Amino acid sequence: MALASCSQRQVPPEETATGASSALLAGARTVTILGATTGVEQAQLEATFAPFEDATGITVLYEGTDAFTTLLPVRVDSGDSPDIAMFPQPGLMKSLAKENALIPLTDVFTREELSEYYPDSWIDLSTVNDQIYGIWYRAAVKSLVWYVPEEFAKNGYEIPGIWDEMTALSEQMIDDGNTPWCLAMSSGNASGWVGTDWIEEILLRTAGPAFYEKWVEHEGPFDSPEVIEAFEYFGAIARAPDQVWGGKTGVLSIAWGDSPAGLFDEPPVCMMHRQGNFISAFFPDDVELGKDVDFFPTPDINPEYA
Repeated sequence: MALASCSQRQVPPEETATGASSALLAGARTVTILGATTGVEQAQLEATFAPFEDATGITVLYEGTDAFTTLLPVRVDSGDSPDIAMFPQPGLMKSLAKENALIPLTDVFTREELSEYYPDSWIDLSTVNDQIYGIWYRAAVKSLVWYVPEEFAKNGYEIPGIWDEMTALSEQMIDDGNTPWCLAMSSGNASGWVGTDWIEEILLRTAGPAFYEKWVEHEGPFDSPEVIEAFEYFGAIARAPDQVWGGKTGVLSIAWGDSPAGLFDEPPVCMMHRQGNFISAFFPDDVELGKDVDFFPTPDINPEYA
């Protein structure tokens, strides 16, 4: 996730980078932020603003929405931009930067200063036409498959190292009368991102990073053979009623944050759940990470791209 500034503040051109920061603090009494973080994570996020507010006297007003990708462009077009946008992905940030809707951070920070905190690859993700527009404040590890170790041990299930082994494990679970996956994609106006995460994971493991980069930059058709193959891998799980608890209806209708609950039912209604590290915020309070629940990496498919 990246922070980007959406509304211009007037700073004297002779100000240094440090002076610009001081001018911003001196001139602003309220800072508005729009982001995609909601629910439990929103409360945690807002708690982190308190030390800044105490130190500066500036009030931070945060608005969380699950319709971020559609709401922000509308707000920008209507002249109602937030001061800061917390982008959940760099793609939309780059699009708005190309439309001159964002303010370059180079008015405040130099690339050399940012290089003290971020690798060049992260800075490049926030750069458009040699201007830096975003500062990274959080990264999510998404290539995780969650499971309950006790259930795996009880059933004699072994952690798969490659995709074919995971497919075989799923078939073994079905033969045992268990459902392999809890998978749900409902997320309000943002519904679908869970599915695109799966496709991205698979595409990287089947077609490799060079093709993936072209796909991200819209240099290849969305219905290319490589993308179709990734969808077929995903469809073999998501569209198969014996693979997913709740079947296709559950995939589309269950809230994504409720999806891992099946791991902890007595008995469990599913054995695996692919989701980022942030899903732990939706686990029951008494669940201990590493003991009651653990994870393994999404398995490789093509060994060339392991």
